[in-house]
Amino acid sequence: MGGGKTQRRPPRAGRVVVGDLARPRKRILATMPRDDRDAIAMLERSHRKLERRLADLAGAARALADGTATRVELFVAREVRDYLQRSAVRHVDDEEQSIFPRLAGEPRASALIAQLQAEHREHDALHAELAELLGRIERPRCPPALAAALVDVADRLRAAYDAHIAREDSELLPALAGWLDPGELETVHAEMRARRPGGEGRDRRRGGGGGGGKKRPR
Repeated sequence: MGGGKTQRRPPRAGRVVVGDLARPRKRILATMPRDDRDAIAMLERSHRKLERRLADLAGAARALADGTATRVELFVAREVRDYLQRSAVRHVDDEEQSIFPRLAGEPRASALIAQLQAEHREHDALHAELAELLGRIERPRCPPALAAALVDVADRLRAAYDAHIAREDSELLPALAGWLDPGELETVHAEMRARRPGGEGRDRRRGGGGGGGKKRPR
């Protein structure tokens, strides 16, 4: 009507309007009730934990490559492999089963969802490559070619996740804050908790990973 302009849909009461998904995170959360932050806080904690674990893997791989590794470094590399197979996969389930379907009705989110899903499949392939390599490394003094391959996959994992996490922190989390109402966020939070043994935050010292408490060799 009048120039063919499309009227913008008014925001629902209680929602934060996010125009280009780039509003700073602190400003978004400052406008939200505290109880609505739980699902987003869980995702953020998962991101920070994943960054730390991938840094651990990179350090262990380099120790194996330069010949300074002990049983501890090999244990750490295997522990990160197990973490990725357990907690990182659960994080993907949070997004693909609980979050993406609730954002699917928002046209502005479609490209972002497609991009993140494609990156999830790339991560799966890298996880499998890491597991295959570590299955061939039996002791800290391993063949140089295997150690070099481990450094390579550790670096590629870290680079892939750095870009993925940056995209989720700057685009996905603001989308959740802006386009899901408090009831939807609470449902997402409940579903995320249900995926974790004993509830979310069972052992935050271990990053809320939900298990995997193997004893580190001395």
